[in-house]
Amino acid sequence: MLVDLCLRGIMCRFVSVYVPHAGYTRVEYEACISQMRNAILDARTKHYRCIIGGDFNTDIQMGTRAVYLKEILAELGMYITNEETTDAEGWTFRSSMGIQRK
Repeated sequence: MLVDLCLRGIMCRFVSVYVPHAGYTRVEYEACISQMRNAILDARTKHYRCIIGGDFNTDIQMGTRAVYLKEILAELGMYITNEETTDAEGWTFRSSMGIQRK
């Protein structure tokens, strides 16, 4: 899902992403990331600023999903804002059982 807004004369595209969890196939995961990538590329052709937010259902510290996501973001010149944190400030999810995840 995306929305384009003009904020103080600057066109911005906000992209909301909810990536399928690990129970889904790699094909479904990559299809979702591809849709996000296409939305970003389209925004760039229109010279819009772009902000991505949502749930990537990916542990950015390990696994093939993390590698794929980082490759796509690097290709686009983007980065994960909480990747370098090492303490509690970087956690984006805490389950009811106390499990934390970035």
